[in-house]
Amino acid sequence: MMNVMKTGLGRTLLAATAVAGVMALAAPQAHATFLIQTSADGSSWNNYYSNATDGTTYLSPGGLTVNGLSITQVNVTSNSPGSVTASYEDSSAFSVKNTTSAAITAYLLVTSQNFTTPSGIGPFELDNSIAGTITNAGIGSSVQDRSAVSQLNLSGAPILGSSNITSWAVAPLSGHAPYLADTNIVFSPLASPYSMAQEIEITLGAGAQIAITADSQLYAVPEPATYATFAVGLLALAGMGFTAARRRG
Repeated sequence: MMNVMKTGLGRTLLAATAVAGVMALAAPQAHATFLIQTSADGSSWNNYYSNATDGTTYLSPGGLTVNGLSITQVNVTSNSPGSVTASYEDSSAFSVKNTTSAAITAYLLVTSQNFTTPSGIGPFELDNSIAGTITNAGIGSSVQDRSAVSQLNLSGAPILGSSNITSWAVAPLSGHAPYLADTNIVFSPLASPYSMAQEIEITLGAGAQIAITADSQLYAVPEPATYATFAVGLLALAGMGFTAARRRG
């Protein structure tokens, strides 16, 4: 997978503990806490992979084709039920290629249920980004990552409705330079259990080929008082170091 992305930067994540749980999901019907779906039009969805275990990592054994786009080495990770640091979903594809003579759009939706940490009064920040490299941009190509938090712990399409907290990153593609788009939203409160979702929309012109990494992470925003306490602590440490240096001198 590519390391030019911001996936996982600045995170120290505790190991997720598996929690058993099965819920009835929105149409199309499935029963899983971790679900990967594909679509050719963003409205009719097919279940590609499901797992009843929280905190799942999925690596495709081969490739898949969605509406004419060839996608290889799909890698998706969830740390449900979360950690004191953050809740997150990461998705990547080593190669997405349009081998046809026309522009094509395809969708990949990942949902993970049963997050419990962080939660509470907040505030909280939902960050999402989409990034990657371009082998051939084609004409009119773009990628979009819509991330969502459902406080109803929903899973499966359609999860990106108005009742959920959403953040949307859009990256037009051109040339051969790496691309990156990111955005965030701050909200409160956050009840548990909740679910997280990533909907990746890929539009590639004829002959276009790219690689993708999408990252969604949710964490508690430190209050101003927390920053002040941290600053005082740093000043105290600096003072202790200065005093020790004088004594040595």
